[in-house]
Amino acid sequence: MENFVFCLYIQYLSLKSTIYATAVTITYLLLQVITTIVGMTTQASNWTSFSGTLWPRTKQLLLSWPREDIFPLLDGLRYATAHASMPEAVTREILDLVKGLLVPESPHTVLQLSLKIVCNLFAHDLSRRLALSCREDLVGRCNAILEETQGRPSILEVTLATVPLNLTVYWTLKEEGKSVESEEDKEGKVQVLSSLATAYLGEGGAGVKAPEAAYRAMVALGALAHSPGSSSEVKELARALEVASAAAAAAKRVKEAASSDRGSSGGVGKVQECADEIGRVMS
Repeated sequence: MENFVFCLYIQYLSLKSTIYATAVTITYLLLQVITTIVGMTTQASNWTSFSGTLWPRTKQLLLSWPREDIFPLLDGLRYATAHASMPEAVTREILDLVKGLLVPESPHTVLQLSLKIVCNLFAHDLSRRLALSCREDLVGRCNAILEETQGRPSILEVTLATVPLNLTVYWTLKEEGKSVESEEDKEGKVQVLSSLATAYLGEGGAGVKAPEAAYRAMVALGALAHSPGSSSEVKELARALEVASAAAAAAKRVKEAASSDRGSSGGVGKVQECADEIGRVMS
């Protein structure tokens, strides 16, 4: 099955190389980039090779091609970042490139895959540290996409909601390890809590409508607002933002969206349960 997918990628790139030959010269070696990326293992030697030869070619294509045509390469990077931690220099460049793609004007597929790459970075210590270093920028870009991107598909909303959820899971695991909340963590929680209560769930923002997206956002919101490890400032902000009202508004929006779209009611029940729980613990 994977070989079949790789062949489709190569056929796609071959077709596009005839259309955009003036912009990028696609050689057979460049056509192998995707299959090589996806075929990488966790062996350090493979990633050294990727960093030295394959990544520059991959980056060239990502920067040279029109955004609507780069999704095969992004999908290869999504696969790679999910399975291994890459060298720091490459990870930094991937982050910079992905941040440039996380703008409301990008195609939905590009946004979705770019967000999945960001989420995958949280699976490895080095890449997670680098992602956390640009947390403020990443959350701000997610907010802008929510507020300015029209006609968002459900899968895009789910990947958008996974970013604050991953951040919340990271902070929660730190607390379970008895780590003291740092000033940087506190600032991050304040930003993410504000984002969840307004852009993601609140009545004033565009708000997610996909049940799974709303559920993930509510789980993150409830954890931040009620976590024993959160500072008094974070908890006071949660009350000031009326997170219980935000969750209730989101549950209502999700239910209305599902009722207007026949056959899409799956997940509505757990969203309502989560909203009710947030209302209970915040009362």
